[in-house]
Amino acid sequence: MKKLFILITFIFLNIAQAQIIDECKTDIYFGNGVWNSSEQAKDSIREMNRKIINPFIIKNSPILKAKYGEVQLQYNWGQGYMLDVLETYYQLKESGQVNGIEFFALMTLLFNGNPIPATISTVMYQLRESAIIMDEQANTVEMFQKYYEESFKYAHRVLLVSHSQGNLFANRVHEKITPSQYQNYFANLQVASPASEVKASKGDYVTGFIDPVINPIPGSMSSNANLDFPGGHKFVEAYLTSEDSLIKITTKMKQLLASLDAEPSQWQTAQEFDKGTIDYKIKVKHRFDPSVVMSEQVYPFAPSKKLYYVSIGTIPGYVKASCGGTEILASWTGQQDNEFYMINNPEKEKITVKTTETVQYVLPLYNQDKSLEEHSFIIDDNATQVLISLYSYEPCGYMLNGNYIPYQIYVRVNNQNVVTMEYPNIVEEDFLNVDITDVVNYGENTIEASCYSYDNPFPEYDSVSVEIKSFF
Repeated sequence: MKKLFILITFIFLNIAQAQIIDECKTDIYFGNGVWNSSEQAKDSIREMNRKIINPFIIKNSPILKAKYGEVQLQYNWGQGYMLDVLETYYQLKESGQVNGIEFFALMTLLFNGNPIPATISTVMYQLRESAIIMDEQANTVEMFQKYYEESFKYAHRVLLVSHSQGNLFANRVHEKITPSQYQNYFANLQVASPASEVKASKGDYVTGFIDPVINPIPGSMSSNANLDFPGGHKFVEAYLTSEDSLIKITTKMKQLLASLDAEPSQWQTAQEFDKGTIDYKIKVKHRFDPSVVMSEQVYPFAPSKKLYYVSIGTIPGYVKASCGGTEILASWTGQQDNEFYMINNPEKEKITVKTTETVQYVLPLYNQDKSLEEHSFIIDDNATQVLISLYSYEPCGYMLNGNYIPYQIYVRVNNQNVVTMEYPNIVEEDFLNVDITDVVNYGENTIEASCYSYDNPFPEYDSVSVEIKSFF
């Protein structure tokens, strides 16, 4: 019994803690620089929360708090003073910024002009190069796996704020993002960057004019922010403390978050169910990552918008809608007869029954000179489906020796055949209903009909009534 209780509890906790797909969510990460323990990196996160995230991005809004959550640590392993420096040299060498001589010069500068430790550093790199490469690659792979397992596969956007050597890792990870389309959902703000560029297409940087660590590095991006005297390199003590760099970091973070919001949905409609009814739902599939599967049916408030889950109220479920919704409503003030559900996002998007606009023509199959008679009709650009229905009030066929000889009915829309069928009975009822949505254009269209018998190709009395139904 105890084992059963433990098993049930375990299953419940896993269900309760399971993440859901949420395209409205952006995960913010911090990537630390050299000589940082994980606790020291978390201290940097706390200061970033205090000085930027809480006052300027979340702003005491529960909705924004849910959207951005807690800043996560993307940890650049601290391996000791010298190994961190040697790993940074390897990354700069791989990017083509530093060679052996320049590394020796940088080490001499770092050790206040003393060539002895600089020489030891150069020799040490030669002895440990293979181990340094393996550690750096393992750390890079771990970082990508964290992005994928905790963000990308749940359709979250990612903003990485990286500092110092963390910027070199940011560029290395960006190159490893697969499928590559996820790069469009990854943004990177580099602070005090030794890199020659920001690899992410949604990327920016802030480097101080008085940064004694970054300014001497060959090929590093030019300084673009003032640091309060006497300058510095540390994320908190220099960059979050100086007014100009703090303003620039905050502004650029907000710009990158907005650019991530503008990216389109990763999910497209795969199948529709009960369209035009109160039970209308869709199934969706991922546009570029087949390993991510969504099996639940979705409420299609705006099928081109974001996929996310709403749990408040009596109608929980996944929706495709503009962001900001928390509840699906079945009744509301001002509800129209053809409106079934509304989501309480700012756009107040709705699921509606199809309304119909019908235009009817009685088309002579031939006019008196035996030529086809063409008619035009207009399709509103809000129409979602167009059908034609045919009614015969005079038989398209004739009697011969007591036998009915059927004709062939032809209907052409915009000079394309949409109906070719034999009309076998003399009845006055609807005998055809054809979807011509893919044939018509918004605006003016043409339609013509003909009735053809093998031995009497020119009937003089037959006509057919054509209804053109546009659904909205």
